[in-house]
Amino acid sequence: MFLKLILMVKLEKRKGLKTLPQWYSSHLLMRNPSLEAAHQQVLGQWLTVKIQPKKTLEYTDDGLQSIEPDVFYVPSLDNQIAFDSFILLDDLLYIFQMTITSSHDINQGLIAVANSYSFPPREKWQFVFMIPPNLTLLVPQPWKLNLQNLLPYLVVVHADEAELQ
Repeated sequence: MFLKLILMVKLEKRKGLKTLPQWYSSHLLMRNPSLEAAHQQVLGQWLTVKIQPKKTLEYTDDGLQSIEPDVFYVPSLDNQIAFDSFILLDDLLYIFQMTITSSHDINQGLIAVANSYSFPPREKWQFVFMIPPNLTLLVPQPWKLNLQNLLPYLVVVHADEAELQ
């Protein structure tokens, strides 16, 4: 499977604001001129990732002793708190979060889960939101998680109605 990832965009932090700026989905035209300029900058910078796992492995809240490359990890629980699935490819950890809502946080449980699962260092993380085509997604920056350098990506998932029935 090939995934086409595009960076999310954000406005610069304004002086006097206590909150960090939000990330915005960048696959659609933006009404804010500054966001649209950022959108135009990343538009041609799609990252194509080939995901061809050796196997799929369910994991539990007990954690994993180690993470193997090219193994697609999915939660055994339907209500995994921090993310949906992940895979280690070419020394980068792709963390997937699916959403159909217009706003979605990066869960604070991510760091605890990452520590218990022996994730690679944060600079090797690629956080990927998987969204439907016409959704504009807002993601608040999680100041408590010390992830200001994280650059989240989007994957637009086109579901064929025939496949859903």
